[in-house]
Amino acid sequence: MRHGFRLLLISSFVLMSACGSDRVLLGADALPPEQRVRLIDENMHFGSGRGFYIARVDGKWRGLGAVKAYELSPGIHTLTVVAVDGRSGGGVTRRYDFAAGQTYSLHGEFGQQQGNRIPYRIWVVDDSNGQNLLPLH
Repeated sequence: MRHGFRLLLISSFVLMSACGSDRVLLGADALPPEQRVRLIDENMHFGSGRGFYIARVDGKWRGLGAVKAYELSPGIHTLTVVAVDGRSGGGVTRRYDFAAGQTYSLHGEFGQQQGNRIPYRIWVVDDSNGQNLLPLH
């Protein structure tokens, strides 16, 4: 009986992960595409169990599935990014001011393990010039 429940749970998770869109519109659906902010999120490597992903934008959960891009309205948005290192996840929330019509990408890297902790850092890059977008305080 327990084996059947585990199989059902795993199957449900796999099906839910496959659902959803690889692109999410958040507040940009009324804007023409050239005015939208595009935010690329391709940092979660499910095969390795390590990576980073945007869990929330402006407090709204991203939903299930592999979301690789967000289209936002221009202006200030709050991103909650989760780091997954194969054992546990942790998150950080930052605010950024995004310009209309620009494409940005999320980047992240893990540092050396320190005891039970693996430090990490995240940053957002403006793809038009390769410069880091500084978070607002």
